[in-house]
Amino acid sequence: MKNIVVDSSSLITMSSSCILKMMKHIAEKENIKFIIPKSVYYESVERPLEIKRFELNAVRIRSAVQEGYMEVAKTTPQIKKIMNELSTVTANLCSADGRKLRLINLGEAETLALMNETNSRILLIDERTTRMLIEEPENVMGFLEKRHKCKVTLNKGELENFRSFFNQIQVIRSVELIALAYDDGAFEQEIPKSKQALEAALFAAKYAGCSVSASEIKEFLGEVRN
Repeated sequence: MKNIVVDSSSLITMSSSCILKMMKHIAEKENIKFIIPKSVYYESVERPLEIKRFELNAVRIRSAVQEGYMEVAKTTPQIKKIMNELSTVTANLCSADGRKLRLINLGEAETLALMNETNSRILLIDERTTRMLIEEPENVMGFLEKRHKCKVTLNKGELENFRSFFNQIQVIRSVELIALAYDDGAFEQEIPKSKQALEAALFAAKYAGCSVSASEIKEFLGEVRN
């Protein structure tokens, strides 16, 4: 069985797009276990259950855990240790005009620590900054300078420390998961299968928060035969 560790950004994307149950069908077809850390469960379920605007999403995600295709992992002492180390490293990674930038939140730190603790090789995350730190750190400065509209300095030593926590990790987004569902038949368990339905699902994920461009979606669709 493969483990996929899931960040709150992807959970919220899938839930907001009303396609969260695709994950159940993917889990069954691909023999996958989706794992979320306790802080992600708090961010995506416990806290939003008290906010009417986000309550429905929280109910959907809670149901996924209750149905068993998502598992909430315990925060072990080792995970806490790795979280603290990651928080220290990332706190010193970048600065803008002399001010240190906070690049990852508590949920992302525990998600990354859980990857390390469980030896999981696949991370499902829609949040762009963390993905870039893992996949393309050479481009993170330009991205942050556009976001903060000022000069950003990157501590290359701390970047190497950050990357040392992870080796050969595959990072995927909600859109890749949706494309997998389309290919393996999990998609049609929730929505009648068609190229238009796939396009609609991909754009729904984009507008729900997944960092994906329209040109990337066009590439996904270009690989679909029907």
